[in-house]
Amino acid sequence: MAFHHPLGQHEGALHLAVGQRLRDQPGHLTLAGCKRILGARLGGGVGEECVRGPQQPALVAGGTMTAVLDGREPPAATPPRLARVRPVAGSLVRVATYLMMGFSAALSAPPPLASRALPGIELARGVCRDPDPGGAGPALARIGNLLNTAEQLITAHDAHLRRALRLIHAAATIAATEPLPA
Repeated sequence: MAFHHPLGQHEGALHLAVGQRLRDQPGHLTLAGCKRILGARLGGGVGEECVRGPQQPALVAGGTMTAVLDGREPPAATPPRLARVRPVAGSLVRVATYLMMGFSAALSAPPPLASRALPGIELARGVCRDPDPGGAGPALARIGNLLNTAEQLITAHDAHLRRALRLIHAAATIAATEPLPA
């Protein structure tokens, strides 16, 4: 099963068999992005069988469409696995929002510039320094470390824009999907 790749480097995926993966090469975001998506799905209550599929592509990774294209019946619909309303930490919502704005700013006009993400990173890092973070503390600490590294890459004018953007996106994913401790 192949995943969309924004740079058009996915043509080789047409020849993959189930279970084979595209290589994670520099500039090839396929596996890094998929790992984040599938990890978020597992954290969101989607069962292992839907994420990693025993004999066929995982349902959340295109297994349903593969079944339809192969002429098989799609799997039966299942009820949502998470409650429609869930408690979230306001600090994590703020971090996710700041980072998505920063990520979008970096890509908003050609050429993409990671430095346009710095205001969002600064705002999110301020949230991560909350002296009383409550149950969100461990997630905020992980996010803060990612953002510190991203900021260092950006201010050092790292030649690989994607390194910093991957860290920003990973931090936003943690902020958006981290469950609160019970």
